[in-house]
Amino acid sequence: MTATGDQRAARIAGALPWGELFCPVCTLGTQALKLEGEWLLGGCGHRFPVRDGIPMLLPAEAGRWAESQATAADQRAKPPLDVSVVMPALEEGDNLAILLPQLAGLLDDMKLEYEILVVTGHNDGSLKSLSTRQRKGVRGVEQQSPGYGGAIRTGIAKARGRYIVTMDADLSHSPDFIKAVWARREEAELIIASRYVTGGTADMPRTRVILSRVLNIFFSRGLALGVRDMSSGFRLMRTDAVRRLDLKGRDFDLVQEVLVRAHAQGWKVLEVPFHYQARHAGRSHASVLKFGVAYLRTFWSLWKLRNSS
Repeated sequence: MTATGDQRAARIAGALPWGELFCPVCTLGTQALKLEGEWLLGGCGHRFPVRDGIPMLLPAEAGRWAESQATAADQRAKPPLDVSVVMPALEEGDNLAILLPQLAGLLDDMKLEYEILVVTGHNDGSLKSLSTRQRKGVRGVEQQSPGYGGAIRTGIAKARGRYIVTMDADLSHSPDFIKAVWARREEAELIIASRYVTGGTADMPRTRVILSRVLNIFFSRGLALGVRDMSSGFRLMRTDAVRRLDLKGRDFDLVQEVLVRAHAQGWKVLEVPFHYQARHAGRSHASVLKFGVAYLRTFWSLWKLRNSS
């Protein structure tokens, strides 16, 4: 049986040496500390996490908490944007040089308040290229954990838009299609640019199309979700909804995980026919085989999650 939050808090409270606890920042004393969930709160305003039943009473923890609070306050002070476009990018400098002006021009024409988040690693050439072509509304974001899933989760956490669009940076996802999903944004919490519904197409080698369709049919039926294109990463999501999902995927399996958790939350999912284009330049860092391996590795956990709802 899984312990509730109150049960965990009671266990933590019973294990803490209250007579020896004090705030290390201002030394107000034991009486200034109280337990709230899995945090120790000081009357002085400092706050410390309790991890695995151990109070982390370090001045640095208080500093990190204060910094996070200041960041959150700063985010709240800024007016929300209409949309945040989140693009994982791995060595996509040449493609970004073409895509970013197109995307920014489209969003300007749509009269939207927006930001374009290019999410990549610290030493990635995409960010170096971006720094020399900085444009209105575009900012580079260093991902907090590795992999495609890590990049998407970082983008979701950093986004300030009411809606989030996730798309690839290799020009296989035409920015013009954002108009189609934006026009239908109030019809569902999640809208998928789908290659495999009526009217959808894909410029891919025949063998890749067959393998991709087989994978999508297997996972769609296996997870009983009724979605044709489960591996499409070109999506529009309501930010407040997606942030309620406890996403953990590190790789391409994140796109599946979003659907399973969305189903558990009762989301409405809509597929809109989409034409997938071949990448413009560079080498793809994803493949049907890599997608398949990632999905198969996590299929059992996704199946259990799907059937627990």
